[in-house]
Amino acid sequence: MFDQKRNVHNYTAFLVIGIFVFTYTQTAMLGGAKSISANIQLTRVLHFPRAVMPLSSTLIALQRLLYSMIIMLPVVLITGEPLAWRWLFIIPAIALQSLFCLGLAFIVARIGASVPDTSQVLPFLLRTWMYTSGILFSIKNITDSHAHWVRVVLELNPGAVYVELVREALLTQQPPATPHVWWVAAGWAVLALVFGYVYFWRAEESYGRV
Repeated sequence: MFDQKRNVHNYTAFLVIGIFVFTYTQTAMLGGAKSISANIQLTRVLHFPRAVMPLSSTLIALQRLLYSMIIMLPVVLITGEPLAWRWLFIIPAIALQSLFCLGLAFIVARIGASVPDTSQVLPFLLRTWMYTSGILFSIKNITDSHAHWVRVVLELNPGAVYVELVREALLTQQPPATPHVWWVAAGWAVLALVFGYVYFWRAEESYGRV
């Protein structure tokens, strides 16, 4: 696709990082969408903060990401990338992505509580999102011949932002992330978390009702 193996340095590591990091967002959203509906009996019997359930599903998704790094990091090393101090930037990148994922989990949890088919529709929406997030291709390379705003829009896409931060930490041919990129990542994380929690909380009394 777009001859990326020729245009992207270390395409194997580039692709593996993109898939694993974006899958974290997918898993968190899919788990969040089912977090209320799958535990409906529990919400009817016990009184507890309903936010615990999307939070739990996000932590499970994070745990799976950490397990997947057992595969991802060796692949990066085997494909020729050196171990470097900049790898430590993975930690704040994943932390910001986790806040973003939690915010999305809150949003889809409320929707999934009232629309049972949400978890069936989400995979198709997430697949479309993945195709526009630079997981399979370099946004910079693919937009060289397009208007500047196309590149800006794709790079501001939160699905791409967190992937790029991890790539920039692990791949030597990727320039270190600028403060602008970190601010964008932090902005998406705060926006998603605040809006998601408020949106979820405002319907908390309705969860578990017949």
